Amino acid sequence: MFSVGRKLNRILLVALMAFVSSFFFISASQAGKMAPGLEKQLANLGDNDEINVIVEMVEQADLSAKPGKPARLRELQSVASKSQSKVLAKLAKDKQEGKVNKYKGFWIFNGLAVTATKAEIQELVALENVKEVRTDTTYQIPPNLQEKVEQAEWNIDKVRAPEVWQNFGLKGKGIVVANMDTGVYASHADLQEQYRGGPNSWHDSVNGQPTPYDDYGHGTHTMGTICGRDKGGTAIGVAPDATWIATKAFDAGGWGLSSWIHDSFQWLADPDGNPDTDDAPNVVNNSWGNDYGLDTEFRPDVQHLNNLGIFTVFSNGNAGPSPGTVGAPASYSFGVGATDINDEIAWFSSRGPSPIDGSIKPNVSAPGVSVWSSVPWGYTWGDGTSMAAPHVTGTIALLLEANPSLSLDQIATTLQDTAVDLGAGGPDNDYGWGRIDAYKAVSM
Repeated sequence: MFSVGRKLNRILLVALMAFVSSFFFISASQAGKMAPGLEKQLANLGDNDEINVIVEMVEQADLSAKPGKPARLRELQSVASKSQSKVLAKLAKDKQEGKVNKYKGFWIFNGLAVTATKAEIQELVALENVKEVRTDTTYQIPPNLQEKVEQAEWNIDKVRAPEVWQNFGLKGKGIVVANMDTGVYASHADLQEQYRGGPNSWHDSVNGQPTPYDDYGHGTHTMGTICGRDKGGTAIGVAPDATWIATKAFDAGGWGLSSWIHDSFQWLADPDGNPDTDDAPNVVNNSWGNDYGLDTEFRPDVQHLNNLGIFTVFSNGNAGPSPGTVGAPASYSFGVGATDINDEIAWFSSRGPSPIDGSIKPNVSAPGVSVWSSVPWGYTWGDGTSMAAPHVTGTIALLLEANPSLSLDQIATTLQDTAVDLGAGGPDNDYGWGRIDAYKAVSM
């Protein structure tokens, strides 16, 4: 009896060790798929407390073998549909049980936005085809720094846009520009005639409103610099005949959740939801970001937009003047720094290099101090790299009207090669390749 008991005890001990080892193995595996910030948040929640998260799937679409935009859109949608099917089924079931508040799947980065209980989040982390679960983070539109120069359209003259209008007759006609911002006041006199209109021209990721509005003012200001006209007595836009569309990803306080931004990126890729129609913008202005250049939350979205032939422009950030302050997504996209009326780099303009790959940032610079443009209540001055980026977006519209067949790489190279070299000779991490020159770019 004694020997049998000892043998049984050994068997039970081995089984217990195997169970404990298995338990810790699963826990470690789950921890590796849960972003550190989320781990800390969950530790302070009860099992039934809810939290907003982003769930990223393992599988990502390879678009290299897919020719043309329709085929690439369908591949993105197909990969997401297949890899998310089991997760979506689980979320639908658990929603009925009260463990899930809401959820939405995205194909632009193959992931989901989920609001659910702590217990549900832990179950999602354990799923085999989930790559990572992280907090649905907030991003902020940079506040206006309000420096004023009493010369309303100096910035438009500085980039030589009027010379393009007069000498080439180019004002961006036939080119569709977009911004992802706080919205646009479509009834503004300098913007109302260029709005494309229709359900495929406006998207509200924040409040779901069907018609354009701007409850903060930032988006109307950036759109004015891109394509505003001169109804107020001064020309405020670089490409006044370009057609605009817009998506709202930031609220009345200038804040936006990463899920709203993913939603806006997806809409920009296919505004009407039909891959066979060509209604996407040629270029998108993004006067937003954060000060952490290593943040790659939106890298798949940006890459997929670029793979669909959509040029993405980003403000470099307002965290200067120290080196290495460039924010994201500018750190891995086409970043724009800010200059003043004297072609000096603005003190606040974030500097490179990119912490991701060491590349020069910004790519180029543009006027971003005392920029006069539209707002819902009329006009005002604006300061920041937010104000600089739209000059580049407008210049791209002029460039594409002159040569619609330019590739994204050719657009970037043209902007850089024709920029006015400032600061130290050659490209540097203050000005990039220099301050843009629309006339030289179109002339090239």
